[in-house]
Amino acid sequence: MIFAGLNFKINLLLFRLIKVMKHKVDNVNNYTETRGWICGHFIPEGIQKNSELEIKYEVLKPGFTSPQHYHPQGTEVILVIKGKLKVRIEGEEIILSDSDFVFMQSNATEAFLEVYKPTTVISIRTPSIPNNKISKDKK
Repeated sequence: MIFAGLNFKINLLLFRLIKVMKHKVDNVNNYTETRGWICGHFIPEGIQKNSELEIKYEVLKPGFTSPQHYHPQGTEVILVIKGKLKVRIEGEEIILSDSDFVFMQSNATEAFLEVYKPTTVISIRTPSIPNNKISKDKK
C-alpha cells in the first residue's frame, strides 16, 4: 500500500504514476542508507535502479582512506567539487583539489591515500555491474 487510508483505486493510480515516472528530484542527504550512492544496479527499486550508471556524492572527512582496488569493467570519473585529497592512480600519487577530476579506464588501480580537509566528491562509473570492484591490498 502506497498511502495508508486512501482507497484501492487511488493507490493503484498513484502506483502506476510512480512506475512510469521519467524523472526524480531529490536531495543527496536522503541517501545515507546507500552511503551516498544515488544511482546504480544496487538501488532497491525505482527510477534510480540502473545497470548503465553509478553515481555517488560524498563528503570525505580528514583521515579518510580507501584501499587500493580496480574495476575490471567500465570507466570511472572522480570529480572533486571542493576540498583536497591525495590519491594513487596506477602507482602515481596525485593531489586533487577544487574542480580537479581523474578519468580512469577499466583495470586502473586506485586508492584514496589522504584527505586533507573536508572534501566533496562525485564519483561516476559506467556501467553499473555487480562485483566489479577488486581489492589489491594484501590481507
